[in-house]
Amino acid sequence: MKIHGQCELPAPPATVWHFLATPDQVSQCVPGLTAWETITPNTHFRLWLRLPFATTAQPPLPVTLTWGEQHPTTSLHLLLTTQFGTDPIQVTTQLTLHPLATSQTQLHFLMVITTDNRFIKQILRHHSPRLIDQFFTAMQQRLQP
Repeated sequence: MKIHGQCELPAPPATVWHFLATPDQVSQCVPGLTAWETITPNTHFRLWLRLPFATTAQPPLPVTLTWGEQHPTTSLHLLLTTQFGTDPIQVTTQLTLHPLATSQTQLHFLMVITTDNRFIKQILRHHSPRLIDQFFTAMQQRLQP
């Protein structure tokens, strides 16, 4: 399953890149994030996410985030992996930054979600757009001058 889109951010590409590459800052925008830890600085992290369809009794889902190929101020490749029950889920994300004006950046994203479980695919298809919107709305607010 592929999800793609774009958003405009009120900051130049270097500022947006720094924000995306600073876990303390970008983590404040992740919906449902309850905790995170660095496994390897600047490359591997563990996130705990409370999923929007989970009950409050369910523990947060552990997700491994790996930063892949990076081109400072222009692009970042991310890999998220987790397991929902016995089913593995992998999300490959490509973020690309394009300057629009001296203080604006257009961020393009492409997410490829891989899982064999059709039920999980349906849940992700339903909830992903809202979660993505929440992430970018929070990011826009934090980048306001």
